[in-house]
Amino acid sequence: MPELVDAFKAVAEQGDMEAQFSLGFVYASSLGVAQDYKQAMFWYEKAAAQGHSKAQFQLGLKCEKGEGVKLDYNMAANWYAKAAEQRHAGAQLNLGVLYYEGKGVAQDYVEAHKRFTIAEINGNSNAISNRSVIEGNMTQEQIAEAQQRANAWITTHSRGKDA
Repeated sequence: MPELVDAFKAVAEQGDMEAQFSLGFVYASSLGVAQDYKQAMFWYEKAAAQGHSKAQFQLGLKCEKGEGVKLDYNMAANWYAKAAEQRHAGAQLNLGVLYYEGKGVAQDYVEAHKRFTIAEINGNSNAISNRSVIEGNMTQEQIAEAQQRANAWITTHSRGKDA
């Protein structure tokens, strides 16, 4: 396994974002190396800076959990938002939870509902139950507004699909 890590590192150091993401995952998951969140964050940040949505999502998770960095809901929301802009369903879901709980962002049930709807459309089945829970705290007008926002977002982000 050390040979694989060395191979990833050689390619990652040349700027390949997939190798950077993979190397971050290797360090975060202790696959053939000692778990090292600092190294994981370093490589995730390199890939995220190039627009890698999975790296952005992982950075959001690490910031939300305080793994490798100080717990920071604002940064978690920021990273989730970047990945969500690229239709990352997990990021949409987690960003919705932050809006629901008011962590790192102002509490906003309409925005949370919107994010859960988008997450569901992008394939995250957990979004359905989250949306059902939040609807108990919303008026019919708020639900209608959330649906309108989700439809507008989907319309403006429907050009092509990310890999």
